Amino acid sequence: MSAFFDAWHYDGKSAVRRKVEVQIIGTQFFLLETERRHGPFAFSDVEYVTHKDDADVYGLKGADGWRLMLSGPVPTDLNAMLPAPRNYGGWVDRLGFGKAAVAFTLASAAAVAVVLLSPQWLAPLIPSSVDEKLGDALVGDFGGRFCSTPAGDAALKKLVASLDANPDAFELCRSEELDKLFARADREPMFLTNPIFQTPISWVNTADPGRVYNVQVRFDISETGRAENFDFIQHEGYYLSYPVLSALKQSKYLPAVKQGKPVRSSGNFIQVTFCLERSVRCQERSGN
Repeated sequence: MSAFFDAWHYDGKSAVRRKVEVQIIGTQFFLLETERRHGPFAFSDVEYVTHKDDADVYGLKGADGWRLMLSGPVPTDLNAMLPAPRNYGGWVDRLGFGKAAVAFTLASAAAVAVVLLSPQWLAPLIPSSVDEKLGDALVGDFGGRFCSTPAGDAALKKLVASLDANPDAFELCRSEELDKLFARADREPMFLTNPIFQTPISWVNTADPGRVYNVQVRFDISETGRAENFDFIQHEGYYLSYPVLSALKQSKYLPAVKQGKPVRSSGNFIQVTFCLERSVRCQERSGN
């Protein structure tokens, strides 16, 4: 940078570069040549453009091509009237690069946390009916490649319909019925109907063939045999927590029994493994 202050001016009308002196009068200024004076110009209309060749370059609102280039140590009174230079623009310059970098890092971490944890937060709030409709919309019967047959599906549907339509026929919360079934023996909760996990088509389109994806979840089983309070410990693959949650909600359970009475059981654990075989066998890739 030059040890002397220099000012150069383009008027936007010609390509002539003019060496000028800056004359300040209140909130305005003139640009003086040997035999000519340009202006007045308002400091409020001056805009910082860039830094080029050891000079700060300024423009003027509404005047295309108008430029004032200042190099060397700018006089204090002139420097106080000019707009501050911009290195990065906007609020980054106002905060400073260090603070802005920290703010960006925190914002990025928050965004990643929301993306990773939102299924765990939102999934328990989704009604079972919505889960079922979403699964049907994404997957349907998926070409009949699930572990099901027409006869098995019909039997399972008949059993579930019977339990839903006739709760008195198998009322789990009545201790006398449990006494008959289990002779007052204590036991852990059990599946009454096995969960059916429907793989989302979005996962199928993005999964690495042959790779094993695990979903681990803890949940409660209420006194009436309902799965509640899901806590996903691990869910590899963004979309896989939804089919697991939906299947567990729709399954039927026998609740735990203590002293002949049904009780709530907490911390029930299940791990569901998903693997897509597409020219690569899952057992070979998973090491099993």
